[in-house]
Amino acid sequence: MTENQNGKVDPVAIRELISQGIPMKRKESEIKRSQSEEQCVESESPNDKPMSKDFSRVPIGERRKSDKGDYESLFICRNTLKNRKTIYVAKELQDTLAEIVMSMRNRDMTIGIYVENIILHHLETYKDEINRLAEMKFKKLL
Repeated sequence: MTENQNGKVDPVAIRELISQGIPMKRKESEIKRSQSEEQCVESESPNDKPMSKDFSRVPIGERRKSDKGDYESLFICRNTLKNRKTIYVAKELQDTLAEIVMSMRNRDMTIGIYVENIILHHLETYKDEINRLAEMKFKKLL
């Protein structure tokens, strides 16, 4: 897969593997569970539309009072990442995130997907406050 016909390593293919995250090996019971989760995700988003600035998945009032089941539905779900950018975080934070993602035992879950879900939740939860602060800064500049 990462070698071409001449036996040379394809750096583009390796970057693609790294950007998508390398899935961990898992047991058959986990495979069956993830397949049912994939079917759930496919039924929720039948078409791939570009992501708009509407970050909502769950109403704001429910997000701050989320229980364990809500946490899984908010943060442990697969998103299709098409246009990607690099974001740098501290090594210790990356290690912590890697441990969390590995403990979820979800083959399709990557650190990038987990972090994106967290950021989307944050933006939706604090959308009004972020907009208010942005307006204050804008008015001060003029």
